[in-house]
Amino acid sequence: MLEARDLVFGHARRAPLVLDGVGLTIRPGEILGLSGPSGCGKTTLGRLLAGHLRPRSGSVHADGSPLPASGFRPVQLLPQTPLLAMNPRWRIGRILTEAWKLSEADRAGFGICADWLDRYPHELSGGQLQRVSILRSLAPGTRYLVADEITGALDAIGQAEIWTLLQAVTRQRAIGVLAISHDRALLSRIADACLCLSEMTVAVDQRNDQRISA
Repeated sequence: MLEARDLVFGHARRAPLVLDGVGLTIRPGEILGLSGPSGCGKTTLGRLLAGHLRPRSGSVHADGSPLPASGFRPVQLLPQTPLLAMNPRWRIGRILTEAWKLSEADRAGFGICADWLDRYPHELSGGQLQRVSILRSLAPGTRYLVADEITGALDAIGQAEIWTLLQAVTRQRAIGVLAISHDRALLSRIADACLCLSEMTVAVDQRNDQRISA
């Protein structure tokens, strides 16, 4: 289980708080939706859960252990714009094998064509890049994913393809997913439970059961 407790975060020491006492849990094999207005701290919370930011106070534990300060983390972040998270000088084949060795079956399962491997990131479409981003995040040690508005720039067909893929991965590999989106209708379709982040805290929304502290 991925568990955040009493997270407090501000971008500078004396700056106003972005998050104040936020807590949530994500179980293996479930997709938890997180919505909220722009600027409410959804992305910040996702980055805290993935270990990209450190809270002023509070904690994040993955399967009972604190996130490591360095090296591979069991929580991987899927950004809204994967192009910005890839080395523009590397071909897709090198990007995919940077963290772990992939088989042809792995690539085929994600609909990644062999001819993509010799291309550079800017030569792929948004949907193609998201497939690459998801697959490269699924190293053997990955237990949780934070998906931050990953289909916001895609059309309805592209959204459906990516989330169908992620739902299958979640079930097959028992990976927990935090799906961040301003689109509550989308979250109601893809998530097992949904929360809303508002006023720096997490509030119950839709089908949530008692897994929240605020």
